[in-house]
Formats: sequence, structure tokens, C-alpha cells
Amino acid sequence: DWSSDVCSSDLSTYSIDDLLRDHETNWDGVHNYQAIIVIKSWQVGDLVFVYHSQSDKKIMGVMKVVGAPYKDPTDRQDISWAARVQFVEKFAEDKQVSLK
Repeated sequence: DWSSDVCSSDLSTYSIDDLLRDHETNWDGVHNYQAIIVIKSWQVGDLVFVYHSQSDKKIMGVMKVVGAPYKDPTDRQDISWAARVQFVEKFAEDKQVSLK
């Protein structure tokens, strides 16, 4: 199921290539309140766009939510939520969508 969500990350934190290498990860460390609301709304099976927000400023690919959202136990500020996600696709360079 497609969600209309775009998740922001970057080469210096966690890139689409990192997700490709790891295959799955916990999408955590989010402190933007709007982004937290979005993560809390995710359901297992949702497909989410991955956006490189700093360097490329492009939608780079797709990931899939494979674990229900949960309160991030590693967050010292006690506001972040996380979810388990899985790599689905990295777009070819000519298919990456610029949001500049």
C-alpha cells in the first residue's frame, strides 16, 4: 500500500545506499514533530519515499514499513518514534525526483 509520505535523510546520516546495504533498519532519531506524527501513522506494508534532504535534494527510492511504529527507546529527549523499514528500490539517477 502506498502512503504519500516522504522520509528525509541524507548521505551524512543514513542514505538510500546504507539502507540497500543493510536491507532493513530501524528508522529512528526523528525529532521533527510533523515527521513524528507521520511515523506514528505508518502501518506495516506501507511504502514510503526516501528523500536526501541535504546534499541531493531528491527522492532517491522507496522503503517499506515492516514493523509497527514504537516509541524510540534510545531517544534521550523522549519525543521520538521509530519503525522498522526495509529497502525496496533505489531509483536510477534519471528517475530520481528533484524537490529543489
